[in-house]
Amino acid sequence: MIKYKIEGSYYTIDGQEVIVNTQVFEDKCPIFARQNAVNSFLCLKEVILSNNVIDFESNFKIIIPSSTYRLKSRKGKIIHGRLPSKPQYTEIQLCYYLDDDEDYGYTIDFLGLIDSEIVDDVTLNLKNEYEYYIENNLETSSLERITSYSYDLYEHENIIDPNTFWFMQTTFDISITKNKFWWMSNEELEAYCLANINIYKKNNLEFDISIGENRNIEFKPSLYYNFNLGKLTLGTTYFVAKSICSFLNSDGGKLFVGVRDDKEIQGLEDFDFAVVPEGMDKKDFFRKNFDKAISYYFSKTVWPYINGEFEIIDGKTIFIVEVKPSGYPVFLLNKTKSNDNSLKIIKEFYVRAIASSRKIEEIEEIILYIFNRWGKSNR
Repeated sequence: MIKYKIEGSYYTIDGQEVIVNTQVFEDKCPIFARQNAVNSFLCLKEVILSNNVIDFESNFKIIIPSSTYRLKSRKGKIIHGRLPSKPQYTEIQLCYYLDDDEDYGYTIDFLGLIDSEIVDDVTLNLKNEYEYYIENNLETSSLERITSYSYDLYEHENIIDPNTFWFMQTTFDISITKNKFWWMSNEELEAYCLANINIYKKNNLEFDISIGENRNIEFKPSLYYNFNLGKLTLGTTYFVAKSICSFLNSDGGKLFVGVRDDKEIQGLEDFDFAVVPEGMDKKDFFRKNFDKAISYYFSKTVWPYINGEFEIIDGKTIFIVEVKPSGYPVFLLNKTKSNDNSLKIIKEFYVRAIASSRKIEEIEEIILYIFNRWGKSNR
């Protein structure tokens, strides 16, 4: 059977420890014993807090972030940090005991120095208490339901999934556990999010690469490095421009520069970066040449649809071009010199096939594609 006890002590302003006489609550109907225990604990708590007897300044400090959990003392004293090695502090608790373990109590209400572990313990004990009542077909009352995150599961098993359960009345506020990462300070949460955003991005990029080339993903080993000549050439950027044009005229996509067709991440270090003139910033030089290529092959109106960022995967730098679908047909401006050395511009129209860029050359086919993709919605 289950029974309840109120026990603990507090330190007064003059430094005296006051031991709370242990009260035991038992009944054939455990819910009656529990109600009496909760009411008695509430009365004791109100008396202690309403009569200025506790030395809040030295023994009643709140040590978890005020932004996540706050118990106001009479003087509003809130201090962050760890428990001292030999603290003198108020600790009064309401616990339940089970017949098979008379020496160990499970705290379901608490007044005193609060940290994340205490909040987590009380939350878990309230959950287990209700489950004990249900398993033993005992009457319950004053039920509340909560979806809670566990500090202990995160700390020891790296589990951050919420758990929804019922619990019975308590004066201890566990509502803070509804917030994900409630045990972290603002600084800790910011650092965690930053680290995990990078992990999330890395995992997503690796997943995209593992899929291979498709309608929305294309790989290019370099932007401007010519593998045949071993140097920078503008002509190499033409192949990158074709892919971008096809994405613009289709459903958009990602172009991974620094990744080979066989999905191997070769990086930019040994090729594009290797031909950067000495003394120049490699990434800055790369970006400027990327911008130059876009300006060379397209009109200025495409810039809102194109964005590029460097990412590092397994120590290798790649450049990822994200292309949004264009709101109008886009032609690649292939500029060549004629026999008389004059500049000749050939407009080329590319679309995305299953896993590659395809040029449409027939005027009728271009018109039909444009009509099917843009014409109906724009009439």
